[in-house]
Amino acid sequence: MATTKPKRFMMRSILLALILSALALGANSQDVIRQAPSGAQIAEGRYIVQFTRAPAVQASLRNTRESASLRNAAQAQQESFNARARALPKVKIERSFTKLFNGVSIRATKDQIVELSKVAGVKAIYPVLLHSFDPMEVTPNADPAKRTDLSSSHNATGVARVREELKLTGKGIRIAIIDSGVDYRHPAFARPGQTCPRLGESGCRVIKGVDIVGDDWNPADPLRDVVKPDDDPDDCISGHGTHVAGISAGADNVFTGVAPDADILAYKVFGCTGPRTSTTTDAMVAAMERATDDGAHVINMSIGGGAMFDDWPTAQAATALADKGVIVVSSQGNNGPKGLFWGGAPGAARRGFGTGSADAPTTVSSSLTVTGLAGATEIAFNNEESTAGKFTRGTAFAIKNSPNAPTTADDGCNAFPAGTFTGKVALVRRGTCAFAIKAENARVAGATGVLVYNNAPGMPGLFSGSITPAGFAIPVGYVSGVDGERLWAAANTGAEVTIANNGGQLALPNLVTGGQPSDFTSWGPGPTLVMKPDVIAPGGNIYSSYPRRQGSYASLSGTSMASPYLAGVSALFREAFPEVFEGAFDQMQRRVQNTAEPVRLASTGLPWPVPRQGAGYINAYNLLTNRVAVTPSKLELGDGNDRKTREIRVSNTGSQTIAYTLSHQPATSVNQNGAPLNPIFSNTTTARVSISAAQITLRARESARVQIEVFPNPGQGPFWLQSGWVVLTPSEGSPAGTPTLRVPYLLMTGDYSQYAQLPADPTRSPVIADSDLSAWDPASTGPRPKSKREESDSTKSIGPYSLNGTDIPLLYVEPAHINRNMRIEVFNATNKQRLGLVADYPYTQPNRYLLPSANSTLLVGTRPLRGWQGEYFESETSAAKVVPDGDYYFELSFVRPGKSNDGWETRHAKYWTSPRILIRRDGGASTTTSTTTAAATTTTTAAATTTTSAAATTTSSAATTATTTSGAGSSTANPTVPTDLPVYGRRPRPSTPVVAPEPVYGRRPTRPAVGGNARID
Repeated sequence: MATTKPKRFMMRSILLALILSALALGANSQDVIRQAPSGAQIAEGRYIVQFTRAPAVQASLRNTRESASLRNAAQAQQESFNARARALPKVKIERSFTKLFNGVSIRATKDQIVELSKVAGVKAIYPVLLHSFDPMEVTPNADPAKRTDLSSSHNATGVARVREELKLTGKGIRIAIIDSGVDYRHPAFARPGQTCPRLGESGCRVIKGVDIVGDDWNPADPLRDVVKPDDDPDDCISGHGTHVAGISAGADNVFTGVAPDADILAYKVFGCTGPRTSTTTDAMVAAMERATDDGAHVINMSIGGGAMFDDWPTAQAATALADKGVIVVSSQGNNGPKGLFWGGAPGAARRGFGTGSADAPTTVSSSLTVTGLAGATEIAFNNEESTAGKFTRGTAFAIKNSPNAPTTADDGCNAFPAGTFTGKVALVRRGTCAFAIKAENARVAGATGVLVYNNAPGMPGLFSGSITPAGFAIPVGYVSGVDGERLWAAANTGAEVTIANNGGQLALPNLVTGGQPSDFTSWGPGPTLVMKPDVIAPGGNIYSSYPRRQGSYASLSGTSMASPYLAGVSALFREAFPEVFEGAFDQMQRRVQNTAEPVRLASTGLPWPVPRQGAGYINAYNLLTNRVAVTPSKLELGDGNDRKTREIRVSNTGSQTIAYTLSHQPATSVNQNGAPLNPIFSNTTTARVSISAAQITLRARESARVQIEVFPNPGQGPFWLQSGWVVLTPSEGSPAGTPTLRVPYLLMTGDYSQYAQLPADPTRSPVIADSDLSAWDPASTGPRPKSKREESDSTKSIGPYSLNGTDIPLLYVEPAHINRNMRIEVFNATNKQRLGLVADYPYTQPNRYLLPSANSTLLVGTRPLRGWQGEYFESETSAAKVVPDGDYYFELSFVRPGKSNDGWETRHAKYWTSPRILIRRDGGASTTTSTTTAAATTTTTAAATTTTSAAATTTSSAATTATTTSGAGSSTANPTVPTDLPVYGRRPRPSTPVVAPEPVYGRRPTRPAVGGNARID
């Protein structure tokens, strides 16, 4: 492909601060304590302990004796540990897992968890994470006669054709929904002609369910953190689970989900204590095990976290379920604005689906009932919510057109003649001046309301404006240019034209983003360069069931909506192929990826990259009818500029001869290396692919092997993600309807072990600043303060600092990539002696770390910043020490993710040394003696090794670890919970940190319901 100038993907960036801490452990300690992933909120004093024995699921499904033996061995290992744990004061064993994950969840102090980590058989200890709801964009109470957006998705994906031609509806298949519960009395979950008064009765399609946690539970609130399970999984708070279940399997006279005859299993893992309630990692694993017991064929989890590795407990459980023949479908996450490597768990599982989102083919708008307009009785509009005045429901408002023609660019920007609009709604054109000016000029001229029409005629021309300040006296609405011009022409004749807001809605063709990857859907790949997401499915603006008390039906957007769509298709697959058992996930994944259709990116003329769309847009009909298997179904080629040689096997399992022409379809290439604030750059410099056979012909039951050689193109430099598809196009003479098949591939140019951990711009990060700490408030959108010195040079100095008031150094770090581990150590600059770890240091999502921060609850919109007050820790049991006056410096090191999860502890490497930090409390001469006796060395070169033995032990000093990725995006800060936490892959250390949550609950950030800007600049 021709070389082109890299193009920048413009993405939003909003700071979200996050604090983690670590506890220094002795070099002889067994390293089993794992770090919380980026964006995680930690449950205080709660951990999941994993043991070395295999869970019971690893036995053959049909060998119950072996399964029982494994379960007994796992239980014996747990009993030994539990006896040790219960001997410690106030340690509480909360949950036990033996089927999918051999472990327990416990409550313990940080010191107790350090002691328990040394118990024989302990493999790993994970912090329990809190998972909370994202803010929802909800369009409720749709007019059933006008809602076609879900059915349009069924047409686009082939689901409608599956039902019509193949007669598959999910009958006999059980879909488990692990979520906020399900309003099982909703008519969408009743059998035809029946009702469901109580869970599990004959009229109910929600045949089983349980509330794993209880209505009053909220793990983020210490007063409500008491689990009280019950048998009622009713959706009592958010509506999220009801909406998700409807997409997979809902059906009534209003809408139809993907698998309308499937049975539903409901597992409620959220309490009912408010919109910001949370669930936990162990509750999710418990629900997965319960779904296994209840015979689930498919499990949907529209929940998870961002920027995570595939060894997180929920991801391990998802892979274990695949061993048991259960298909786990999860949301990829809604961190699209944050850049590459942002997929979460359980979607990160190697044998589980991480589902990305595509916008629906239609978009939904509120509507106005219109009279006096030829050929139309209803038009789409967006209401201005900030005004005090409202278009009262059921009230007809007469329209008066502006005296200015529709070609007038500054219509409404100047005063209208007095009385122009007396008693009527003014119709004015968009453009030139603020909406507030137009609205005020119309009001002064007697208008009782204002309707602004777009200055870009046609569709999509519907838009949303903004009137500031809020509280404008009369109502304001917005309509498309084509509708506005038609209204103007009709009213200009003198005929009476009226509008009324009757609460209706219209489904309109989504001509801009329909079928495209949603702007919110998280980018891959996985941190070890594996292909994520696996596929994209409809998730943007999806209409489904909603709790009856909240309107019964609504449109929501998010990968939370894409995941149950794929789960429904998985149910159709299980119905079509009931003989598939242990290999259900593997066959479903192969069928999905062989038949998915790449979505083209208009700005490059090539498809979107594989890290954006996975294999492509799901095609349910083709995946169910295809009789040719191409394996492997994806080629994950790692890094390097060397030739990559792989072999694919093409097997005709059908009864007819099929011929294919083989070709290469490259995708847009992307790169984010070292770029701050998450821009993603793209170009059309692609890999070259050589295929050993241009054509193949396969008779019935015949197979062929084809060699694929992929030549990375290093022309644009290292770290470009180059991807595409090997394409098998049916040749002339093949049976009618034979689908085109594809195998996606993915690689990174250059050496991944050298991928930047810090921004390429040395003035950005890290720096030490001496500005007033209030200037560093994360809520600030202004420029960051200048630091006194930014060189990465310990021979230079910054200060002196008195450590009084705001005269305190503050470290600013801006990582550029997800990492396994981050630590900051303080050294005596005079003798180069390591003193220990900085007392309390936070990190945010990769655009900013402010170090250290105060040990206090993070409030929405503000963070008390403490700066470094001279504290450090020598070991896991020592109290904080304070340096005397003297000269010091920090060293920052990371463990990069590597191409494998194996042996990552050995890859710690130093990346930055600070200037000397001069501490002079009284302004006097420096004293360089120190209270510490510990000495250690730090790795001084970036580690290049990326594959070693499994992560089991390490002798390196403790650290805060961070799975973080470059860039920040739309997010909502929840109230946070002080925590005593272990860290993912490193030991904890004494501190009381605060964790700000990353939205993880599978929904998209709020955006206008109609229209929308292109996401590529």
